[in-house]
Amino acid sequence: RIRYAGRQEVVMKDMTMCAQHGDLEGLAQALAAHDAHERVNDVDYRGRSPLLVAVQANQPEAVEALLAAGADCEQTDALHDTPLLAAAALGYGRCLSRLLAHGASATVLNRFSSTALMSASERGHADICRQLLEETDVDVNHQNTLGWTALIEAVLLGDGGVDYQQIVEQLLAHGADVNLADAEGVTPLAHARWRQFDALSAWLEAAGGHEQGVAHDVSDHVQARTSTPRRA
Repeated sequence: RIRYAGRQEVVMKDMTMCAQHGDLEGLAQALAAHDAHERVNDVDYRGRSPLLVAVQANQPEAVEALLAAGADCEQTDALHDTPLLAAAALGYGRCLSRLLAHGASATVLNRFSSTALMSASERGHADICRQLLEETDVDVNHQNTLGWTALIEAVLLGDGGVDYQQIVEQLLAHGADVNLADAEGVTPLAHARWRQFDALSAWLEAAGGHEQGVAHDVSDHVQARTSTPRRA
């Protein structure tokens, strides 16, 4: 091992591994090292800080310990994901709660210009959507690079089931524009009817939705959107 650099590398490895496995005793020891405060935001080869690793492994207690030790909750990895974006996309509500309590921004955008709310809507995390809508100032009508909103993502990328129905209901209740079309001029109702989601179509129509634009298969766009943060 390289002398001093080697010792630093061991501290970083221990911190990250303890965060990933929820080893709170080991993490406390790593954070007590003399240079831990300077290294708590160091990253691995994927640009991930120990905090992001803890979130991806769904270790809320480790998340809390790292935040208390000064971990940067806005730090991004190589994919431009913050810990909060990862928690929302993966559906890890306890990690999300700790990040929000420490002031993590819910308005930050990922590399597709999507919000945490949009990622949660896409993946059917109804509880996460509710938490973001009720506890943050996230823009419910934000549009990403494709012109998709959280409402469009819930309709277009979901399965039309109960979770997605709850998400659509929540979004509409918090001011989602039922007729805000995507970049191709397709409204949420047009997407819902093209996908033959009767329940969602009924919700959208009852909320004043209009069927406009020509909906079509978007699998090419979806395949290109490899945005789901990987678990640790």
